[in-house]
This record gives sequence, C-alpha cells and structure tokens, in this order.
Amino acid sequence: MVTQAQTYGYGTLANLLCCLCSLAGAFIIPFAKRHKTAYNVVLSVFMGLAVGALASDAILHLVPEALGLHHHGPSPTSKTNDTHTKSHDFHHHRKRDTHAGDNHHHGNNVDHDHHHQADAHLDRDHNAVHIEEEHHVEPYQWYCMVLLLGVYIFYLVEMAMVLVQRKVEGEMSPVILTAFNNQPVDAILKEKESEEQRNARGRKKISPLAVMIVVGDALHNFTDGLAIAASFSTSLLEGIAITIAIFCHELPQELGDFAILINEGLSFKKALIANLFSSLTAFVGFFIGVPISSDIAARPWIFSITAGMFLYISLVDMLPSLIKNGSTNTRTFIYHNIGILFGALVIILLSIFESRIEILH
Repeated sequence: MVTQAQTYGYGTLANLLCCLCSLAGAFIIPFAKRHKTAYNVVLSVFMGLAVGALASDAILHLVPEALGLHHHGPSPTSKTNDTHTKSHDFHHHRKRDTHAGDNHHHGNNVDHDHHHQADAHLDRDHNAVHIEEEHHVEPYQWYCMVLLLGVYIFYLVEMAMVLVQRKVEGEMSPVILTAFNNQPVDAILKEKESEEQRNARGRKKISPLAVMIVVGDALHNFTDGLAIAASFSTSLLEGIAITIAIFCHELPQELGDFAILINEGLSFKKALIANLFSSLTAFVGFFIGVPISSDIAARPWIFSITAGMFLYISLVDMLPSLIKNGSTNTRTFIYHNIGILFGALVIILLSIFESRIEILH
C-alpha cells in the first residue's frame, strides 16, 4: 500500500525529472552544433523509446487498470498461495507430530515411514506450487503482448512498402527531424544572427502558432501530471512505468517545440522560458490529481484518458514520423527499432514481474 507521503514524494520527483526535458534545448542544441551525427542518433533512439514505452504502457498498464484487470498486492493466484500456505502449515504440524511420535513410539517404524511419505508428497506439492507462481503470467498480459506484436509487425510491413515505393520512384530525401512535429534539425542549428536580424525579430509579434504550441504543451503536461498522480497513488512500480513513458516522449517533443518557437520569432531565451512555463503545469495537474486519485472510483477515468493520450501520441503523432525518417536512412530505421524494442521490453518486464519487485520504502 502506497502512503500519501510516498505518493507526493516520488510523484514530485517524477514531475521534476520530466520537467527538466523543457530545459534540454539549452544543453542539447550547443552539443548538436558540434556533434550533429551523435545528436541524430540519440534523438532517433529516444523517438523509438517513446513509441515503444507509450504504446506498451497504455496497453499493458493503463487500459488493464481502467478495466480492473491489473492487480496490485495479492495476486489473483491467491488460491495457489493459499494452497502453498496450507501445505506449509500442514507440513510443519506433520513434522512436529512425527517428532513427538518418535519420542514416544520408537518402535513404530510403519508410522514413521508413513510420515516420511506424507512429507515427501507435501514437498512435491510445495515445489509444484512454487514453480507455478514463478512462471505465472496473467492471460490478459499475453493478449496485450500479442496486440503490441501485431502493431509492430504492421509497422514493419508499412516500412517495407514505403521502402519499395521509394526505390521504384527513386525518391530520396534524407531529412532528419527533431521530433514528431516534422521540424528539421537545421532550424535550430543556424549561425549567429546579425544585430539587424535580431532587432527585427524582437519587434515581430509572437505568432499564433507559437501561442498554440505553448498552450497545447501546457494542457498536455497538465494531463501528464494527472497520470503521474493516479499511477503513484496506485503503486510505486506503476508510477515508475508511467514516468519512463512520459520522459521518453517529453524529450523529443520539447526539442521539437523549442525548434518551432525559434522559427516563429522567439529568441533562444524566450523560447526556453516558454517551454519551461508550459512544463510546470505538470505540477498543477499532479497536485490536483493526488486528492482526486484518493477516490479509487476516479482512478479508472484518469487511466482511461491517459491511455487514449499515450496511444494517440505514440501511434498517430510519432509513428508516422518514424516511418518517414526511417524510410530515408537505414541507420535511422535501426536506431528507431532499438528504441522501440527496448522501451517495450522495459514496460513488459515491469508488468510481468511487478508483484515480485520490491522497492525499499
């Protein structure tokens, strides 16, 4: 059971970690100017990580939580555990009775052999129950993993079709994007502007697109805060899984938003402040979400909204961008798939072994 202090403590730390992505532009952009290849590799892997982690977390954690399939604490295999407990208790009493029998009836070898046979039978039952517990995977988890596999297979099929089409048409346009907003990396790798250009841009009004980016990102981060609140209120591992998924998609998204703000006339400093401001709404969502999540009936609604958002971002926003970029560069395609498989694997392992992982409180 997660205490309220743990929910606030771990949740605040998770929000802080995700909000730091908004400042990534200040550190990554100077690095990207000097090491453009390394920057593209890291970003490609993170985009794949985001797709894999977001889709897997939505399907393996959030949807089952909303439907009441995902259990915390005692496993649905409580029958097996009860059998194990009863077997252990009976075994203990049998050994005690056998020991007493040995003290008072030293000559009764038949009874002694009977006790040994019963003990051996109970030991076999205990081992069978232990093996069953160790290898138990819920049926819904298998279905969810097959669902994810189906999505991945069709992604590979579409990639193959796009590659064949490009080869037939002879179309090659290797554009590296900063994130799923289709913003070229060169947009934030410009040379230093002249004084006249800087002054002219300072007098320019902020474009509606820049306002829309900041407001949209603020609403998005508010929802992320609600999701972190609901997940850490449920279990620490659930919160960790949500945090991983949010962090993986926040980094490329914040870099892409930063690039758009720069292109829309904001200075480097103003774009950074705007990004930071929009990210802080995650704390607002979190501190509103924790009291709401204390009502168990409210959690499925939050998980449902978050699952829809995660699926939309990963499969509608990001996956087409991965297909577009990966079809023009084989290495980029490989980096994307490394990220997708690793992100999905982490969430799958957390889902399967959640009941066996212990976190020090």
